[in-house]
Amino acid sequence: MGHTLLGQTLLGRLSFLGGVLSVGALLALGLAGCGSAPQVSVAAGSTARPSPTATPVGDTWTCAPAASAAAVSVAPRAGWAWYRDPHLGFQVPSPPGWRPGTYTNATPGGPSSFTVQFFPPQTPVAPGPGASAKAPRLLAITVMPTGIYPMLSQDSAWCTEPSPVALGSSQVTLYDRGAPDAGELLREAEIGFQGQTLLFEMKELAIGQPRLDPATVRNDTALYLALLQGFGPIAG
Repeated sequence: MGHTLLGQTLLGRLSFLGGVLSVGALLALGLAGCGSAPQVSVAAGSTARPSPTATPVGDTWTCAPAASAAAVSVAPRAGWAWYRDPHLGFQVPSPPGWRPGTYTNATPGGPSSFTVQFFPPQTPVAPGPGASAKAPRLLAITVMPTGIYPMLSQDSAWCTEPSPVALGSSQVTLYDRGAPDAGELLREAEIGFQGQTLLFEMKELAIGQPRLDPATVRNDTALYLALLQGFGPIAG
């Protein structure tokens, strides 16, 4: 596919009011135990909501009831590692063998965001906005300033799952949409934490095949639900 659904995750939903927002804490975020996250610059005055990819999307996306997460059981978390962010103070479980990587999206004179991406085994893709066009499977968490972007519930482009899901100790709505040719699927959920908005994303992209594999989508959905369920403050 020439462009990706994840490229539209945050695009077109910006309601930035023009003030200069201080988000220095976001730029300091990084993977515990690793070096500084790479930074991605966005042109001043950009109206694009920060996203794990900067690829624009012009297609029409549809609901994908066959790929609903409602009937998927949460994966057991035995043997999982933990991704911990000491700056914002949250942690999430990381599936066995999945590799986390981070980067920041910096907008001069405007809001900035921080993203941690989780890559499955044998996916030699560097973290960054273009990763979703190269990685057929991806989980991501984007940290954004609260109050300047519309909520997912305000975006009619997303389909609402029939049942809420556990995101830490909260029950939240899960949103998804798919490509008409069944070659791409995206799920999203969001929650407020420490004055920021955290956007949890799952992306599936058919690369080298005509459509997504239902078994892989189901397995990754189970992992995604487990990651959501394990989210919370860093344990003391």
